Amino acid sequence: MSQLVPALLRPARVQRYRLVGDGPSSVPRPHDAPQGHAPGENPDRVLVFGNGIAMGWGVGTHELAIPGQLARALSQRTGRGADVDLLADMRWDVESAASVLSGDSLGVYDAIVIVMGASDAYRFTSPRKWAEGLVRLIDAFERHTAPLTRIFVMGIQPVSSIPIYRARPGGETDRWADHLNQLTFAICQGHPRAHFVSPPENCLPTTRQGSTAAEHRYRSPERFRQWALTMADAMTPHLEMQAAPGSETRAARDRPQSRDRRLAAIWDAGLDGSPSERRFDEIVARAAQAFGTRGAAFTVIGGDRQWNKAVAGIDAGPEASLETSFCRVTIEHSTPLVVQDAWSDARVPGEGAPMRFYAGYPVETADGTRIGALCVFDSEPREGEDVDVSMLRELALQIQHELGSVPVS
Repeated sequence: MSQLVPALLRPARVQRYRLVGDGPSSVPRPHDAPQGHAPGENPDRVLVFGNGIAMGWGVGTHELAIPGQLARALSQRTGRGADVDLLADMRWDVESAASVLSGDSLGVYDAIVIVMGASDAYRFTSPRKWAEGLVRLIDAFERHTAPLTRIFVMGIQPVSSIPIYRARPGGETDRWADHLNQLTFAICQGHPRAHFVSPPENCLPTTRQGSTAAEHRYRSPERFRQWALTMADAMTPHLEMQAAPGSETRAARDRPQSRDRRLAAIWDAGLDGSPSERRFDEIVARAAQAFGTRGAAFTVIGGDRQWNKAVAGIDAGPEASLETSFCRVTIEHSTPLVVQDAWSDARVPGEGAPMRFYAGYPVETADGTRIGALCVFDSEPREGEDVDVSMLRELALQIQHELGSVPVS
């Protein structure tokens, strides 16, 4: 297509975007942790990266935006659990996006979803800059993720479907978005791990009698659900292959993490030396009640000791040596640890210990660092079939959610 008109309009669009980029202050937007979860075992982990529709403007929680909608859509298709993390910022563009990535925690993801480009299309970002920036971004994800991790690049929706831009349907801006989509498709063809995904066909706003396009766009979670369904349809076949035992992404996720990384995460979370808190106490009490055990705890693993941030029922004491710690064994992997009888299980130092049954699930900070475990335990052994691992995971996720929230004084 001709680049003369976009080149002439580009300076004005860049200036106008500075005024509209943050959107109307009256538009609801999520303020909770940028994550979504669906219950189930052997969860798939997905990172959604970018801006635009990924920001969730129009709803007050990420459970109704892309993270929650995508987690549920994936779980419905796979029968497994799903954890979806969001890394998004409206200030990013295709030129700067790769610079914000850090490889420390990207290896845990089974799939990456890139959602960006609407703001670049609105500003008429040149084809050269778009291509160079997108290639840098895909290359960065390929370097920092496991070889089987797939990267799904969502196509740019018609810019005219986004009310704050006020672009004319079918005009120069929409045609520019189509042009960038064609470039994106070609770039993905040259990267075996990258896949172009067309945006939902029904992403254009449909107004109701007495309502505006902006009201429809910003107030209905249905828009986010449609995007999530499109993503899930594209991702599911690849996730099914990666969920098999021994897959490279699962192996990368289960690698031991460094002591220094764990200690830094504990410090950043404000847990070192912190007193007990009701919000954690209540979750741990629910765990003991749900599993019918004599004790439960949220245990943090420090440098050379462990301590119970929250505990219910019987307690082995506020601190303990890591040499006798079951939770230390739990955080060596991202999967649950169920010990039917510690006296006969070589994985734990439990011979002759008063605690015979133990079930723990790793508790992670937002970047995937395993800092401790939510565990239930008893003085009598149990059969492993009696342990609802999905429920244990849900309780651990509740603790993780609280770690990402501001405590109420």
